[in-house]
Amino acid sequence: MPNTTRTCSKCGGPMELGYVADKAHGDRVTESEWIEGQFESGISAGLFGSNTQDRRRIPIHTLRCIQCGLLELYANPA
Repeated sequence: MPNTTRTCSKCGGPMELGYVADKAHGDRVTESEWIEGQFESGISAGLFGSNTQDRRRIPIHTLRCIQCGLLELYANPA
């Protein structure tokens, strides 16, 4: 997880930790992930499941500036 005491690179305001919700699985909300490799779409990408099961996956942590709203995304391994 990134250092949560960071200041905004745009305006210098304080940053707060959060996440970007992913609703790709129906109504179930999950945390977005960085997935190793190139994005593939269409029927061949997973009609019966994802073809990304064997790829490295890292949760995306997000910092938001309280003053100007700038988002910074980080995919730091645990």
